[in-house]
Amino acid sequence: MAENLGDRCRPTDDRRDDLRWREDVQDAARRWAVDPRLIRPCVPQIRAIEKSQRNQMLYVLATEWRAMGVAEQRALELALRWNDELALAMSPREVKGIVKSAFKGDKRYGCDTHLAPYCIGKERCPYFAAHVGTKEPLRGRATMDEFRDLGWRRGYVTRLEADVYEGIISLERIRHVGEGGRVITSMRQLGRLIDASPASASVALRVLKELSLIEFQPGRPRATGLPPKGCTVVRTIPIPAPPRVDPSIVRRLRRRIRDDNRLRRESARAVAVSVEPSVPGFS
Repeated sequence: MAENLGDRCRPTDDRRDDLRWREDVQDAARRWAVDPRLIRPCVPQIRAIEKSQRNQMLYVLATEWRAMGVAEQRALELALRWNDELALAMSPREVKGIVKSAFKGDKRYGCDTHLAPYCIGKERCPYFAAHVGTKEPLRGRATMDEFRDLGWRRGYVTRLEADVYEGIISLERIRHVGEGGRVITSMRQLGRLIDASPASASVALRVLKELSLIEFQPGRPRATGLPPKGCTVVRTIPIPAPPRVDPSIVRRLRRRIRDDNRLRRESARAVAVSVEPSVPGFS
């Protein structure tokens, strides 16, 4: 019997599945305001689940949002919406506790754990191929050993700035983006990782940018009154050698950046005070 042309053009089950999960990823990227390349295809499939799985699966979702660079407050908003769609929703207090716990550490689940029921198959997963299954090692020449061997710690960067640089390397590994991959994070998250204040982490990132060690795009802090947005950090690969200048020039640069940061914070506080609503009888 001759092959029916319509049968040949009709998508197979695998093609239909591919179209479906790709659409789900794009839809999730719009809803979560993240780069679709950072979304594992299995994650948007975590929807209506049984009561016994609610807590665990929301925790898994929250760790994924954290890894994508979603701010904690924004992740809480997404978690509450996800919870509202459940047949048996959890209390807002419980949801808040789960999200807070997920953002405290760097835990992330593999393909063979709680995400296994939603897996499309490692051989078909673009995320796995790009970030996990690559044969290129995550540890290569662009490591802290290379950073130190080049002489950056010899008067060019402080201990804190070196810690921030190492923190960026840690985030690359946690998020499986590879050396020099794009990392989206918040100052609070980066500061927590290296045990430093968000303000100190901000100054260190700006210094590293001026030294051409990273590309840095500031985010949007919660104090602006707008939805917070993580900053974007990309390491320069291969790691450049230190500039042939007197280290005192770098020290002056660091002082200028600190002063600029301080003035920026003072200005932001002044604006916040000026827009506070007045209370009748106390204006």
